[in-house]
Amino acid sequence: MTTGTAKALHVGVIRGGKFIDDRYFTGGGPVTVGEGERNTFVLPLSALPESLSLFQRRNGRTTLFFTDEMRGRVALAGRDVELAEARKLARRAGGRYEILLDEGSRGRVSFGDVTIVFNFGPPPPAPPRSVLPPEARGTLFNIVDHTFTAVLAVSVALHVGFVGFVSQRELPPAELTMEDIPDRFAKLLVPDKPVVEEKPKAEEQKPEETAKAEEKVEEEAKEEAPPKDSVEHKQKVQKAVADKGLVKIVGSLGNTGGSSALANVFGSGGNFTVQNIGEALAGAGGVVLATEAGAARRGDGAAQAASIGDLATTGGGRVAMREKRDVAVKGQVSAEGDAEVDSPSIDKDAVAKFIRLRLRSVQGCYEAQLKRSPTLRGKIVVRFVIGTRGQVVEVSIDQDTMGNDAVASCVRRIIKTWRLPFTPEAETPVSFPFLFQPG
Repeated sequence: MTTGTAKALHVGVIRGGKFIDDRYFTGGGPVTVGEGERNTFVLPLSALPESLSLFQRRNGRTTLFFTDEMRGRVALAGRDVELAEARKLARRAGGRYEILLDEGSRGRVSFGDVTIVFNFGPPPPAPPRSVLPPEARGTLFNIVDHTFTAVLAVSVALHVGFVGFVSQRELPPAELTMEDIPDRFAKLLVPDKPVVEEKPKAEEQKPEETAKAEEKVEEEAKEEAPPKDSVEHKQKVQKAVADKGLVKIVGSLGNTGGSSALANVFGSGGNFTVQNIGEALAGAGGVVLATEAGAARRGDGAAQAASIGDLATTGGGRVAMREKRDVAVKGQVSAEGDAEVDSPSIDKDAVAKFIRLRLRSVQGCYEAQLKRSPTLRGKIVVRFVIGTRGQVVEVSIDQDTMGNDAVASCVRRIIKTWRLPFTPEAETPVSFPFLFQPG
């Protein structure tokens, strides 16, 4: 079979007996149909899959793809054959058949209520460029708004004149400072300071007289102060302390035999007595209880620091403690189906194997969000395009049932860094489904 580059592939779409659309294709790349928005022919609400590749043009050669479910006829080398017979002449790859067409080929392929017809012919000439007649063309005078231009010119003239007028006026004199005011006026503004008479200094005492006066004061203080061990000194200190702060209110708690404020509050006539407080605090450790008679009772315990584990419950047990442990979050990422590759020169099984070897990195994106949402699960169908050097030039999400933008963005970033061991002649789209579920 011979091929040429002068003729273009003409493809038409018929649905339900009605002509839908037709186009001419002269360049390379796939021709696809389906419900997806990225297809060459978009057919919503049909029995077609998301995307189905029918033709592939590369280097002036056109390849037809068809499956066992399709029916129709195709003309090859001047002979019309059914698709069932053409399967014997075609090459089978990845569940579909590939057959090379020439410029004399034409045919019809049907699946469901959709029929694709095709042939080869010269593309239609480009429509002539419309040129307006000279009288319809606009000039600068015609397209300018005369009213707006006049108002703008007057406004500019007024502003320029105002700026020139202001620039010619003299500036006001600068504010005078105290240095610039003459002395005769400064005396009126700033009054003179009043004259203060200096008092004569007292006569200084001689050092000998000062020392004698200090020794005389110390001797008088020693004679007046009673000895520290005497009864008179103790009574004086007790009286001074009794008149200070809360001690003055509560009163002394010694064996004085007198009545105090504390004795009035905790008197024997009421229900709230010192004896009742003693019974209430009988088992408390580390508490000193002072009574009016001066007796004291101390508990058996002493203040100590205790941890949570040393605290006892009412049942007699102790609080059980365990070390803090981090719970590992695991997720599973698997492939729900095979990879879809729109190119006969790339083995889709090899592409699927390449992706499965890198599921661990995709799993990291899922587990990072699974810690926040333990019930997070779903499916993401990723579509990416392999460049001619094996690099990923474009990544998009065709389907996302998980609904988590963070996982989808992370998966796109990881796939964007891949470099596949394939060098297709043209950019090739690949679709792959990822299934995410908690481990």
